[in-house]
Amino acid sequence: MYVFFLSDAISPPWVPFVDATVVTRVLEEGGIIAGKATTESMCQSASSFTSCTGPVDNPYAPGRTSGGSSSGCAVLVADGTCDMAIGADQGGSIRMPSAFCGLVGVKPTFGLVPYTAIASNEWQHDYAGPMARTVADAALLLQVIAGADGLDDRAGARCPFPAQVPAYSQLLSALGAEPGKPLKGKKIGILKEAFEMPVLDPRVAAKVKEAAVLFEELGAVAEEVSVPLHTIAPTIWMLANRYAGGKTRLGEASGHRQYYQNDLHAKLFPLTQERWEKFIPATINSQLNALYGWETMSGVYGKAMNKLMEITHAYDAALDKYNCMVLPTVAFVANTHPGPNATAMQKTQKSVGQGLNCCPFNATGHPALTLPICTLPPAEDDWVSPSDADLKLPVGMQLVGKWWGETELFQIAHAWEGAYDWKSR
Repeated sequence: MYVFFLSDAISPPWVPFVDATVVTRVLEEGGIIAGKATTESMCQSASSFTSCTGPVDNPYAPGRTSGGSSSGCAVLVADGTCDMAIGADQGGSIRMPSAFCGLVGVKPTFGLVPYTAIASNEWQHDYAGPMARTVADAALLLQVIAGADGLDDRAGARCPFPAQVPAYSQLLSALGAEPGKPLKGKKIGILKEAFEMPVLDPRVAAKVKEAAVLFEELGAVAEEVSVPLHTIAPTIWMLANRYAGGKTRLGEASGHRQYYQNDLHAKLFPLTQERWEKFIPATINSQLNALYGWETMSGVYGKAMNKLMEITHAYDAALDKYNCMVLPTVAFVANTHPGPNATAMQKTQKSVGQGLNCCPFNATGHPALTLPICTLPPAEDDWVSPSDADLKLPVGMQLVGKWWGETELFQIAHAWEGAYDWKSR
């Protein structure tokens, strides 16, 4: 039995009495649950200094972020403590830690992995998925945990039941793939607008483009594709998340046929002043956003949801022409934790713009996979000492595919992984 460290606002820590569906499936297939990893406070930080157990250091550079919010999972896999982990992702929280820690991380198609008995942040943006050191391990874990469980109404049309889930780990090479050219016939779209996002380190942008062009050596066609709505997608995701997620985080989740964790609810609500003051600035900010938004601009939520349909169709149109789109996963390599006397603004600034290329696909539901493609030192303005110039911090490349297109994403990622050694690039 393991306690649950969501926030130190929950005291004593919560011990759930129901296993998540994904846990049951791992156990039934012979997996060993080593324990629970820490997460960032209320899953509301993209950096890794807010956990109630303390900062989570990057395995490649102590004192630097491992990414959030699934920070503990990423480090435990990266340092070899466990073989794989199941993270949660509402705006990049599987993919960002995976990118910072040199892992393969997968946010599946919306509803493919049951969220039953996992603490919800926001129903329409909740995802659980694998984090592993290789594409093969990530594929195997997704194969085990995917498929509708009949309890979680996130599983919509075309979601397979467990017996219908593809054997991802056995389909890593396309049928009839040509030796040396495993991706012959594939078209890779390099998403133009993703390389123009604010705060994107130009060195990261260049490395991801270089890695994308390498798909041509594997037989694919790689060319630029434009989806202009990508530039506003993060803002629209934020609106939808703040409005609907704010309801959940204020204890007002409703309207869905799913298992409700009433024992966790009783631990956190009603919110008292003492509990409120234990929240991190990011959580307080999002809650105040929700309260103010619903009170003064209640129509914004509906407008955001309708705009997200338009954005979804724009990505779908691009994916009708390409087998996947390529983007930088995060905007920069792992930066330093804030100092002990940092202000709320200084803490928040650590992750501003970090996940602009991740969160849109939480809103649209498309599957997204990050894999490591090279290393870079930190930017000079983030050095602690001159020796930081010698650090080798992982850089992630994100692949985005069609709904239910995980098999193809694994094949494309596996081909790249098998041809190139990211640690030496």
